[in-house]
Amino acid sequence: MLKLNLLLIICCFLFASCQNDLANESFINLEDEYELSISQELSINGGHAAMNIKTIHELDCSNYSIPYYLNINNENIDVIISKVNLEGACIDSSSYINQTLDFKFHNDEKNITISLQDIVSNSGKVKITEDDINLDLETNDGIKISKAKINRVKKNMMWGYIQIGKQSSINKIKELLNLIDNGTYVKPGDYGLFYVSNSNDIKFYETETTPISTFVFYSISNLSDIESDIQSIKETDPTLVFNLTLFDGQTINVK
Repeated sequence: MLKLNLLLIICCFLFASCQNDLANESFINLEDEYELSISQELSINGGHAAMNIKTIHELDCSNYSIPYYLNINNENIDVIISKVNLEGACIDSSSYINQTLDFKFHNDEKNITISLQDIVSNSGKVKITEDDINLDLETNDGIKISKAKINRVKKNMMWGYIQIGKQSSINKIKELLNLIDNGTYVKPGDYGLFYVSNSNDIKFYETETTPISTFVFYSISNLSDIESDIQSIKETDPTLVFNLTLFDGQTINVK
């Protein structure tokens, strides 16, 4: 009887120790944790490959971060994503947490491995052509792929919007933009930064309000060539809100 009681005590001790270790361990939930989407960063060569990581659910604190490891070596990309980390005291505001990884290449393809800590790994390729950027994984264990392919921003592409302004100002800007449009066909579809319809209308993902007028075209003109003209229009129309972005990330913002 004494041996049996001693055995029970040892078992309880071991069970409690195991439970304590589990409580202190940081786990990734392999279901509905992170959402991945292929994206692009702007450069003098046009868009180059990147990836956005986003929590699928809103978190209670806005100052969480997504720890990650990124290694780019010749033809291989290794990504390790860890559990979200709270940086300091909680800033009480429900938020999705985002993290963008820049793969820094603009042609050909690379092998990619995406791991969740040391629990699961997913292998595949990131391919970039003149027209598009594509994430092609053999598996997606523990992650949700929301966007695997986007159109690529090409060299000399310009886009933007007019949000507020007098109709006369809008007409002047449209005339100005028509003068520098070289007439090259703009491929409709999702560019990650915005969506282009068949009629060349743009849906922006980040603008707070719907623009009055949007535009996208190709031009060899430099932004500085038209910036002074836009500022002159602004002087006669203080209500004007205008945004133009060039393929390499240069912008004109008039507010």
